[in-house]
This record gives sequence, C-alpha cells and structure tokens, in this order.
Amino acid sequence: MIIYDVPVVQIDSELSQLLRKQNPILIPQFVLKPIFKVGERDSEVTHWVMECSPECRDVLVKEDGLYLGWRRCRVKEHCALTRCYKYQEFSHIAKYCKEAENTYGKCGEVGHLQRLCT
Repeated sequence: MIIYDVPVVQIDSELSQLLRKQNPILIPQFVLKPIFKVGERDSEVTHWVMECSPECRDVLVKEDGLYLGWRRCRVKEHCALTRCYKYQEFSHIAKYCKEAENTYGKCGEVGHLQRLCT
C-alpha cells in the first residue's frame, strides 16, 4: 500500500504507531510497516510505501484514507514493476540486461531498433 502526502516531519520509526493511534480501524493484529518513501526531496510531504497484512489491506482499500495529524492521507494499492527496455522483459532494467541484442517493444523482433521498424 502507499500512503500519500505524509508530512516529512514524521519520524520513520514512529509512523505506524501514529497511524494506529489516530485510526481505530487499524487493530493491533494488523501488520503495517513502513518500507520506503517516495516523492520530491524538498517537499513538505512525502509518500510512504507500507507493508501490510492482507486483512489490513482489505480495510485500507475500503477506507480509502488514514488520518495523520490534521491531515487525511489517501491510501492506494502499490505495485511497482521493473521493465528492461532493451529486451522487453520484467524484473530488471536495461543497464543490467545480459542479452546481447535489442528487442523492439512494438513488434517484438530481436536485433533491430525502433527507427528501423516498419
């Protein structure tokens, strides 16, 4: 799950406790752990990617948001896929691709570039 617009003044280790304190729907049995944050560096808010149990996920999807301080932070599903634009496969990026030849993503043919595709 990803929680949007979390104030950057929040201490990472206390985020779960603060969310539980202000949101009674987050019962103690639910796993809710901050993994990493994304967003602009110089912003007043950041977005947190959280690990959560399936039961917690179901509740958060229905709730669509959580209270944190004076804010209502939006909550959405988070699924980040890595794609190689050299070989057109998932799970790695082109920089680490071990394939010798390019595969064009539009036609799927091996060994030619976009400008050569008809």
